[in-house]
Amino acid sequence: MLVEKLAQGFPICADHALYCESTQQKNIMNGWANYETWNVALWIGNEEYLYEIAKGCKSFLNFVERVEDIMWDTPDGVSLTDPNLDIAELDEMILEL
Repeated sequence: MLVEKLAQGFPICADHALYCESTQQKNIMNGWANYETWNVALWIGNEEYLYEIAKGCKSFLNFVERVEDIMWDTPDGVSLTDPNLDIAELDEMILEL
């Protein structure tokens, strides 16, 4: 089965229904796990001062610690400590800057 072959190369569930649900859900927010993660990543990537701070960080938590005096939420109202944030995705983004 194609889904099982895909699952061998990627960290996804081999169950077809779960695979489809997972990939459809991730595609909802331009490849990000959810709206909150996408929104925070968008602001970090598109605001020069946030981008410059993030480039010097080793993780998303490190970024939050550095900006906590100037910013707790994005201008769209998403908290940098929102429990829905996919921290692993944000850590990966910060390491790639």
